[in-house]
Amino acid sequence: MLDAFSDERFQHNDLARFGVPPHDEVDAQLRFSLIHRPAPYNLAPSMLLASGGMADSQWDNVMRNLARWLVRHLDNPRLVIWIAQRGGQLHNSWSRLIERELDRFASLEREGKTAELEEIRSQVPKAIPGPLMRTLWRLLLSGRVKSHRRDLFRWKSRLERDGLTATLRLELRELLAPQVVLRKPPPMRAVITIAACQGSAKQSAEGVGASGWPQWRRGRRSRSQRRPDASASDTPSSHSA
Repeated sequence: MLDAFSDERFQHNDLARFGVPPHDEVDAQLRFSLIHRPAPYNLAPSMLLASGGMADSQWDNVMRNLARWLVRHLDNPRLVIWIAQRGGQLHNSWSRLIERELDRFASLEREGKTAELEEIRSQVPKAIPGPLMRTLWRLLLSGRVKSHRRDLFRWKSRLERDGLTATLRLELRELLAPQVVLRKPPPMRAVITIAACQGSAKQSAEGVGASGWPQWRRGRRSRSQRRPDASASDTPSSHSA
């Protein structure tokens, strides 16, 4: 379902479906998805030179309902990986929804309302995150998931220009702050294939000498170098003269 939401199947001719008036000149390169798309002018952030904080776009009803539906899957690790693959930075509105749900579950657990928690699990099995998933959500909500390349070169140029000021010290601390990289684990088939290749390479290496040629022991080749259809009379015998 996440792949379907993020599939960039929409083009220039689909802009009007989302309330965005298209230009007369067709943009053949434009591609967007259901959850990453141009916003109508009444929901888009203003163009500005300074602001008091992050200027996220507002949501329409489609995006708002999708966000609420995804919040019902906080125990699904695929959702966390999916967010990390798209930059790891949550929209302010979505961040508030997630924090609200985490606070609600924590409050129910502190108050010992087991019946209500079990009722939630019976209706939405992936709604309540376990301890490990809560750790991952805390990393995301605190901005500790690696999202972009850190600009140390810009910091270095400012250091050469202004010297090591208190501001640059604080900025360096932020640049060197630890961050977590979240990746999808390799599929089991790939793990099995890698293990099989390693085992095959090790088996082949056992029958090859330092010179790269098959090793000869007691007048006959090692078992790994013997042809499958070779008979005993075809190989040198250790008792031959």
